Amino acid sequence: MQPLAPDYIRLLHIEKGEDPAPIRCKLSQVSVKSPPAYEALSYVWGDPEEKCMITWNNEQVPVTRNLYTALPFLRLRDGERVMWIDAVCINQNDEQERSQQVRIMGKIYKQASQVIV
Repeated sequence: MQPLAPDYIRLLHIEKGEDPAPIRCKLSQVSVKSPPAYEALSYVWGDPEEKCMITWNNEQVPVTRNLYTALPFLRLRDGERVMWIDAVCINQNDEQERSQQVRIMGKIYKQASQVIV
């Protein structure tokens, strides 16, 4: 995962599809000062040890079972859906990035066109 520039966030682009097709996504970096339209997801992560695989940027990446279960319901049949989901849009292995992103979470949620809980 590429480091974030200051005042940037990542957005998850969930490719169109329907079951049983695998979940395919890509990540982009956008300025938090002028982001494109996106939605945000707020959910319970669940057991961090229970992992399932999704494809993003042509790589298999593990996500929690709770997120994996939600993604088919979030995926659109006829178009891409752009979302901010903290577990994947923040590099959870980078403590400095996590800290910086947590400080602007209020702004991230406020700028979302919709927050799904």
